[in-house]
Amino acid sequence: MSRKASFLDSEEWKIVPWQKHPELKTGAEQSLDTLCCFPGLLQDIHFIDRATKRGLNTTDQRKSVIRRLTRFLGDIFQWRWNWEAAHPNVVREGSARTSSGQAKYIDGRPMFEPALQYNDSALSVSMIYYNTSLTGALHLVRLFNDAQIIKDALAVVPPVLRPQKANPLLLPHENITILDPVWEICRSMDCHLQQGNIGIRAIALSSAMRFCFLTFWAEQRKQELSWVTGILELIADRSGFEFARYLVSLRTLGLDQSKIEGINIHLEGLQE
Repeated sequence: MSRKASFLDSEEWKIVPWQKHPELKTGAEQSLDTLCCFPGLLQDIHFIDRATKRGLNTTDQRKSVIRRLTRFLGDIFQWRWNWEAAHPNVVREGSARTSSGQAKYIDGRPMFEPALQYNDSALSVSMIYYNTSLTGALHLVRLFNDAQIIKDALAVVPPVLRPQKANPLLLPHENITILDPVWEICRSMDCHLQQGNIGIRAIALSSAMRFCFLTFWAEQRKQELSWVTGILELIADRSGFEFARYLVSLRTLGLDQSKIEGINIHLEGLQE
């Protein structure tokens, strides 16, 4: 992923391929639609940053990007609430069962356990896309340091219309920090790695691990960084997607530590 808008963010690419059979569009593909707008937001934020350093007035551009970021986060939240309503009792907690690296310990306890086990791996992929999108959005909210973005995004679905919790996963209106979606991604990896050949899922899993790496790097979580690096190695070994090995050495997309210091973003108290 780079700081450049993608054609995949256009409405045509989200709608036209599915016009004849919209029912065939999966939850993972719907969640991926949301994620595709992230590079464009990064591009515009990078432009504002450079213009500000040159002493230019970026008030209008800033307001425009904040509106888009609010819509982005609102779309993520709405997708998550819809997913919970449509898929009750499809996730359970259990022990990791593979040599995926889940067995590593931190402070005497297994890292990223209990593992999240899904009835269908496709549902896990859709949630991984969701958590990847949410992680990226929370990084950007921190860059703007504007809690109103989260308040406005949560308002897309009134509290009375939000579904009850039906799986051991966090919902948008719960007390979430940026580490929570990353933790859910890591806890979901075991159900994929235990299947041996990862195949086409390698791109989705590697992208998610990239966001996990960025977040743990910002938080200076050395043991978690080591775990993510090991998982990317396993993805490359089991899928042939060699690029996964190099995701830990790429640029940080502008999400550098000086800008995201103290990155925990609490949603507690922001509910309506």
